[in-house]
Amino acid sequence: MDIGPRSTHNLNQSMLNSEYLIIYHQNVRSLRKKADELLSHLYPDLPHIICLTEHHMNLMEINFNLENYNTGAQFCRASNGRG
Repeated sequence: MDIGPRSTHNLNQSMLNSEYLIIYHQNVRSLRKKADELLSHLYPDLPHIICLTEHHMNLMEINFNLENYNTGAQFCRASNGRG
């Protein structure tokens, strides 16, 4: 899954103008269905760190691209689905 393009200028301005570390956490309850909604919540002040829980993705899907961000850690259940 590729989650849309980002403005590098906005990301850099957000980081340069921030005196604090900005962490965004969202219990998305299925990222497949809500990627656009997630992106709308991130603007205009892009966070430094994004943490998503209950994404409902498997190991093949979890490697989505969010431009200007790197995956630091990921976890998917092998059984019991969702969560």
